[in-house]
Amino acid sequence: MPNPCLAALGQGLFLAFPIWPADAGSSTGLATGADGRVLDSADRVIDGLFAVGNDMASPMQGTYPGPGITLGLYVTFGNRSACFAASLCAP
Repeated sequence: MPNPCLAALGQGLFLAFPIWPADAGSSTGLATGADGRVLDSADRVIDGLFAVGNDMASPMQGTYPGPGITLGLYVTFGNRSACFAASLCAP
């Protein structure tokens, strides 16, 4: 049986380009403290600015073990940042 997912394309203008598999990760980003608060170039906290996941510099110190590594950073630092920010707003 022919594959049901394949069929003739018909007529038209068709374009193609190569797609090469590669990691789409990064280990760079904004410097942050333990609560996800962004630090300036002198390592001073920038009030009200937080970063988590791909937006923060990786605690992996310049390495990128593989796709998905930032998911743990989202959860961990997202929670820490939210708790810290909530304590700023608490009565």
